[in-house]
Amino acid sequence: MLGVDAFEVRWSVAADDPFPVLECLGGDSPIVYESRLGFVREWTKQRAAAMGVEGLLLASVELHRHQLAVVRRVAGDPIKRYLLADEVGLGKTIEAAALIWRFLAKNRNGRVLVLVPEHLRHQWAVELLDRFRTGRFSDASVRIRSLADDSRWPADPVDMLVIDEAHRVTRNGSLPLDLRNRIAGIAHAAEELLLLSATPVRSNEAGFLDLLHLLDPAHYHPDQVEAFTRRVEDRDKLALIGQGLTSDIDEFDLTLYAEQLETDYPEDTLLADLLASATSADDDHRSTAVARVREHLSEAYRLHRRVLRTRRTPEVMASFGVRGRKRAKPFVVFAKDPTDVHRTELLDQIRLDLMAAVEGGQLDLQDCVDLFREVAQRCGSLPQALLPLRSTERGKQSGLVSRLGDLVGREVLTSFDSLLDAICADLEDQTKSVVDALTPITGSKTQSRVVIATSFTESAIALAAEMTRRWGKTRIATHLSANGEQDNRDAIARWTNGGSCSILVVDASAEEGANLQIADALIHLDLPWESFRIEQRIGRCDRHAPTPMGPIESTVVAFGDEPYANGWLEFAADGCDAFTRSLSSLQYVLADTERTVQAGALREGPDALGDAVQEQKATLRAEKTRIVAHDALDQLEVSDAVDDEGETVDDRLIKSDQNPALTRRLTTWLEGVGASLSFEEKDILRIGKHPRPQVPFALETKIMGASGAPLAVARPASVQRRLPILRAGLPMVDAVGEHLLRDDRGIVFAMFRPWPGMWPVQVAFRAEFLISTSFGDEFVDEADALGLLPWMDQILQEVSPPVVKRVVMNPEGELATGAQLLRPYEPKKGDQNVVARPQLFEQLTKALDWTALCRNASEQTRRLVEVRSSVIDRPQAAATQVREAIGRRIDRSRARRLAGLSDFDGDAGSLEALVPERLSLEILPLGCGAIFIGDPSMLGKS
Repeated sequence: MLGVDAFEVRWSVAADDPFPVLECLGGDSPIVYESRLGFVREWTKQRAAAMGVEGLLLASVELHRHQLAVVRRVAGDPIKRYLLADEVGLGKTIEAAALIWRFLAKNRNGRVLVLVPEHLRHQWAVELLDRFRTGRFSDASVRIRSLADDSRWPADPVDMLVIDEAHRVTRNGSLPLDLRNRIAGIAHAAEELLLLSATPVRSNEAGFLDLLHLLDPAHYHPDQVEAFTRRVEDRDKLALIGQGLTSDIDEFDLTLYAEQLETDYPEDTLLADLLASATSADDDHRSTAVARVREHLSEAYRLHRRVLRTRRTPEVMASFGVRGRKRAKPFVVFAKDPTDVHRTELLDQIRLDLMAAVEGGQLDLQDCVDLFREVAQRCGSLPQALLPLRSTERGKQSGLVSRLGDLVGREVLTSFDSLLDAICADLEDQTKSVVDALTPITGSKTQSRVVIATSFTESAIALAAEMTRRWGKTRIATHLSANGEQDNRDAIARWTNGGSCSILVVDASAEEGANLQIADALIHLDLPWESFRIEQRIGRCDRHAPTPMGPIESTVVAFGDEPYANGWLEFAADGCDAFTRSLSSLQYVLADTERTVQAGALREGPDALGDAVQEQKATLRAEKTRIVAHDALDQLEVSDAVDDEGETVDDRLIKSDQNPALTRRLTTWLEGVGASLSFEEKDILRIGKHPRPQVPFALETKIMGASGAPLAVARPASVQRRLPILRAGLPMVDAVGEHLLRDDRGIVFAMFRPWPGMWPVQVAFRAEFLISTSFGDEFVDEADALGLLPWMDQILQEVSPPVVKRVVMNPEGELATGAQLLRPYEPKKGDQNVVARPQLFEQLTKALDWTALCRNASEQTRRLVEVRSSVIDRPQAAATQVREAIGRRIDRSRARRLAGLSDFDGDAGSLEALVPERLSLEILPLGCGAIFIGDPSMLGKS
């Protein structure tokens, strides 16, 4: 049995003032002090900058400003019902996953349903479990279900619904009406809703209205298509004006735009004020003033406040490496094909037969376009793609292929089987011919990764078999609709991981969901007669790459001199620019124009395809201009609010994430309390389970909760290995931070610094303070009642984040400015830890009125920090910026209401009235120290 005197009892209450500890000659070494202080400084900074975006900071993903902006916007909104409409490839899934994480962190028993196309279920599971680690919320329910199969959807209501590729649940999608109605019911009942779709509003008004109905059924009804279409058309002029308000606009053009806007929106007084400021600004300030006009137009007149769209602007692309695309050189590879004349004859004959059937009233023209297109795109591939059309396969097929067989049986289509037999007479030789043509691109064993894409499983199997015969099965992988899902995932993994596997042959099953952005080349064995499917195919490669890569290069295989395939290639390449730019925003207008052109080819022959190129270019150019203008209005403007050091909140977060200071200080502290640490790889840390760290039991539990498993200390390691990352918000990291704020260890130091000729010894004092601002209780209560408290907290952290201020007071009681007192503790230059030498500590203070000095230092250091302009002006500056943010919200809401738009925010006027002239200023002492300066010889006498 141990007696009471065998235990060391420590005071567990936080010290309000560290100077009494110094007065009693207590403390720790300067190294311990700096380690604690450095961690607290970096942790408070990072925690403040991460408010609302903790899910991104803690996930195994890269940090990008446009994604941070989207997640912050949704996180701070009391109504979390949003359409995330970023352009393809900009990371909507990442944004949604971060918001799911945030929902689960605040609702530990929450019920989340994620509805996605079947082929994306596994990808979503990987993102949520491996990158965002939502499995840690063990009491929550997160279900990922197929959009098309409601048999496994939960019967009970859900708290949060997420729908990926949400355009599939509109009237333009393929889901039956009863299923769409059930989805609408779930969406309307859910507390939070995220719809993911890059679908444009132009040329897609009905489908877009369906999405808005899911978001806001009270104000958007599916039967109001005509009215909604008029509203979109009426917005054309505003969208084009907004697009013209560029940062380099000259004074004359700005004046013209301002007059037009004032005429069109006479009730918008805020717009009038902003226009007045912009037109009167000088050249140096005009761009900033114009940006504020553009931001107001975007916020006040977007189609819906909760539609967020990020475009592939130069600013976004500068930090988010989407690859881009271009034509390879050579762009077209010709494969010898003696059957090209038979292919042409087949298409000519079916064209004539179908038109005769149309003229005779047997078939509808649009149905014939579908049938002709099906045969034409198969004729542009290996002959194996035509095999399912033969009469011997009749009864085994469905869809268009089955309908073609029926027309052959009814003799509507003539000479069909005989022409097919001629084309398919020598399948093996034609396949070899294609591989011969591709050998210069794919044949070398050192060739980089190549994707060969076809629309048809039959062609993919034949090509892969011949390549395997020549080069061995280790070089070839296949992603086919005939494979199982896991087989396809394994094939991509084998190709992705390098080694000898350099060629991936894919059919149409890879057009959605497959991530192929590491490809060095994309070969189109054939082309779908839908340019948007070409877009989907290239989009699998034209994505954000983990390392910088150039544009994906496309090569197209041409089979002999078949005019229909060559005409379609010319139309897609030159008329649509399908191989050199993204067509994602043009998908609906493309569907209309292409059918018109294909109907022309059906009536007139292959020349109609080439003849339509110039008109198609002009049509798409005009439509793209309108779409870009509309998208710009709906684009999310990133907050430009800055702190007193001129940095935005995202700048601070990204800089903090890249700075190793937090993890270095943390690991130093963990080692100091006896934790066992090992770096098994660069930037990958493991905390051992033994020995136990010498900390309070509650903190030990948090530390041990993170032990045993690898932890990343840098983001690249976290992203590549999908490991948890040591950042603010991680339970262990926050537990250490909270502990260090209230623990009395490491809050005081004392050191001796040699100063030749200094007799007698003098003492300088140093102190650190955590400076922050806060709202009053009445303001907090009102913001909470309005549901705006999270937004207000985010605004406060943007404009006035907590900051650590240091004060060094010289022996005369004034602010020290000389480097001799300001430089850090450096034992190599003679600095000594006085706390470790109690007798020396006592000797140095013996001739001093130590108690009076310490008490005076406590008061004076606080006074010195309080009178700094960066501190004394902070509460008023923060109050001003908070008031301005609330005012902008009120003005935007008023502008939308006056414009007849129903989705405006509630009145925040009561909140604006409660913002004081100055916010509350909080100054929290973090630590202090004594710096004794004297001639080094006195140490020998101690």
